[in-house]
Amino acid sequence: MDIIKAVKRLGIVNQLYLGGKGKRWVSGIDITSRCNLRCKHCYWWRQKHSNELSDPQMIEFMQKLAKQGIKYVNILGGEPMLKPEVCKAAAKIFDSTVVFTNGTLGFPHIHTGVWAVSIDGTPKIHNTIRGKGVYEKFEQNVGQATNPVTAHVTISKLNYNVLPQITENMNKLGLDGINFSFYGGCKGKKGDDLLVPLNQRSKILDVVDGLRKEYGDFVLLTKRVSYYFRPEGGYYKWNSLENCPAFKEAICFTPDGKEKFYCPYGPGSECSTCGCANMPSLCALRDFDIETMKIVAKTWFNPLALK
Repeated sequence: MDIIKAVKRLGIVNQLYLGGKGKRWVSGIDITSRCNLRCKHCYWWRQKHSNELSDPQMIEFMQKLAKQGIKYVNILGGEPMLKPEVCKAAAKIFDSTVVFTNGTLGFPHIHTGVWAVSIDGTPKIHNTIRGKGVYEKFEQNVGQATNPVTAHVTISKLNYNVLPQITENMNKLGLDGINFSFYGGCKGKKGDDLLVPLNQRSKILDVVDGLRKEYGDFVLLTKRVSYYFRPEGGYYKWNSLENCPAFKEAICFTPDGKEKFYCPYGPGSECSTCGCANMPSLCALRDFDIETMKIVAKTWFNPLALK
């Protein structure tokens, strides 16, 4: 990837976000209220689901968002690949389109978009969380992908001790990188048995930092992002609703095209234990961290989009 072109493209981020103009420029769109899995840790199943727009209606809706200034989009669900034509259209409409998928329904070509596949552990752990044979389906499908694919790991008590093995497996499969977030929990769910306590995050992040030293840019969580994930670092600068970058700069939508308050996780998410990787990444961008800019360029843009 031509980093100079990528950083120039990141000038859009500098203007709209780092410049502090308060304009919403990024969106998370749930394009479907359906999923073909029922994962143990997923926030989706704890929410009420709306009806969904038809494919033509959703595509028209996204075109309107683009005209209103939305340039960077995460396509979410449910499982977005239940609506493959919408995924393909989004990658043509927006400057940057990242489609989050469970990987079981394939990775068709999506113009200049990129894929982020949810991986939760070694094959045995992944299947325990997501269902029998799910890892094997992903492994079979990812070999056919023509767009960049990165792995996204939600760290929980089920997998925090196998992060090196997951990283090695994804690297061997030839993915374009691996990123990490933390399971954040939901409001009113006391004693959540999946939640890694905040005071244990730093030990885990030490492991991730070590993996980045070993694997380089394949590990997408930079040192500066790690700082903003740490309770003794910058975590409390962003993990309240009034300080959350998503609340200020992003606008999210349910499958019927209505605004979703106040982030992709919805109003039931627990801000005090938020583990979203995007928030510390945006904070690192605020700091003009070059290392993070390179990673964002790598994970937000298909190289074709930078030509």
